[in-house]
Amino acid sequence: MPRLFAAALVAAFLAAPAFAQSTPEAPPVETVSDGPAALSFSADRLLVPVEGITPGDLDDTFTARRSGGRTHRAIDIMADRGTPVLAISDGEIVRIHTNRLGGKVLYLRSHGGDYDFYYAHLDTYAPGLEVGQTVRQGDVLGTVGNTGNARTTPPHLHFQVLRRSGRGRGTPVNPFRLFQRSDLYGRGTRG
Repeated sequence: MPRLFAAALVAAFLAAPAFAQSTPEAPPVETVSDGPAALSFSADRLLVPVEGITPGDLDDTFTARRSGGRTHRAIDIMADRGTPVLAISDGEIVRIHTNRLGGKVLYLRSHGGDYDFYYAHLDTYAPGLEVGQTVRQGDVLGTVGNTGNARTTPPHLHFQVLRRSGRGRGTPVNPFRLFQRSDLYGRGTRG
């Protein structure tokens, strides 16, 4: 995504009136000066992380049963292989690796550090993407695939939201509900 568009998008969000916070899962908007536009984060301003997908296109698979008695503490966002995967919010790439279940995965930490966003089954990573890199909401992080234990399934993004507190991975939060209440509803595509 062109940086000019990302900067304009962030500037538009920062100029918008504050959104009422209805749950403790939604911290206030935080900003910090960092170059031409400030970084920000609000759980009420999250972008669906697959290009062309809106909240109305999603299915709530957060508590679905999985192999080995596991519960799916994420949602699967179905899309064609190679569809761009987007940064849900401004933040920092904190981990990029491959594992048996998720295949090609990455973690994006929200600005302020309250949330980690886990992206799995990626087909590719965006060229030049590195741990420690700051990204803006809507930046391309990679593409949809079916790596890891999803190689026999249709391409999709396995997407998990973890509310961080103390030590450990964090507490899973249902992304489906976050997207449904987002004031960006209907803006799940890049301009």
